Amino acid sequence: MEDLAKHIEQVYNSYSKKLYFTALRILGNSQEAEDAMQETVLKYYTLLKADSDDLQDNLHSNSIENLGAWLTSVCVRKALDMVRSKNRKREREIEQRQEIEEQMEGGQSYGSVEQLESSDEQLMVQKIKRALPLLKEKYRVVLSLKLFEGYDYEEIADITKSNEGSVRSRFMRGKEKLVELLKR
Repeated sequence: MEDLAKHIEQVYNSYSKKLYFTALRILGNSQEAEDAMQETVLKYYTLLKADSDDLQDNLHSNSIENLGAWLTSVCVRKALDMVRSKNRKREREIEQRQEIEEQMEGGQSYGSVEQLESSDEQLMVQKIKRALPLLKEKYRVVLSLKLFEGYDYEEIADITKSNEGSVRSRFMRGKEKLVELLKR
C-alpha cells in the first residue's frame, strides 16, 4: 500500500502541471481545471488500486503508448465532459465576455494572417488565450492541444478519439475562426 502511495505521489508530481494546463486551456477556468486534473489522477489511482485490466489494456494498447498520453487523454475527456455539462448560463457569460472584450480591445484589427503573425508575439498569445474560450469546443480542444501542448495531428486524434482527417480539418477551421475573432 505504501508503494502505491509513493507511486501516485510520483505520478502527481510528474504530470499534474501538464494535466492542469491542458484542462485549463479547454475549460478556461482554473478551479475547474484543477478539478479535472485531480479527478484524472484519482481515476488512475482507483484503477491502479483495483488492479484493473481495463487500465492495463489502455496503457498497453496501440492507440495509447504511455502513462502520460493515457493521463492526458483521460484529462481531456474529463474536461470535455465538464464543458458539455455547463448550462445556458455559461453561454450567456461567454457572450457577455465577448462584448466586453470587443469594447476593451479598442479597434485593433488584423487584416490578414501575415499581419497577425507579424504582430508582437507575447501580446498575440494573450489575445489568442482570451479568444480561445469563445470558439466551439471541437475547435478549442484541437487548437489548444496543437498550439499550446505541441501534439501532432495523430496524437490529437488518439486523445480525442477522432480520425486524423477530422483533427486536421478542425484545426484549419478553428484557426480561421480564431483569426476572425482577432480581427474584431
